[in-house]
Amino acid sequence: MRTVQRPKFVGERCFLRLPEAEDAEGLAGFYARNTDFFGRTTAGVRPGMDDAEFWNRRIPETHHDFNNDTACNLVIFSRQDSEKIIGTLNFFSIIRGAFHACICGYQIDASHTRQGIMTNALQLGVSY
Repeated sequence: MRTVQRPKFVGERCFLRLPEAEDAEGLAGFYARNTDFFGRTTAGVRPGMDDAEFWNRRIPETHHDFNNDTACNLVIFSRQDSEKIIGTLNFFSIIRGAFHACICGYQIDASHTRQGIMTNALQLGVSY
């Protein structure tokens, strides 16, 4: 298992970082606010994702996955409000070697769509 400095990216419209233990309530709130919105475009919010206890268990797993170079799960914050989580950007199923690949998934808060925030987040994340 590798131990590397946890990434933090600052862009024109947002900043991203790995979630920390204190983000459990914020992540639960993000999914609770957007349950209906995500349900229109994706499989929706899995049961429990709007519960801080789910995130108290999941956040350490994201650090483990990052340290093992199998995933990079990031939370997105607006430059105007550094306390409220407004999105997620996840790179997972990472393959390293002569061929580099992964799957990318992302979500943005319904109230922050069409503002260029996710475009900025993707540019920052992919450049990493």
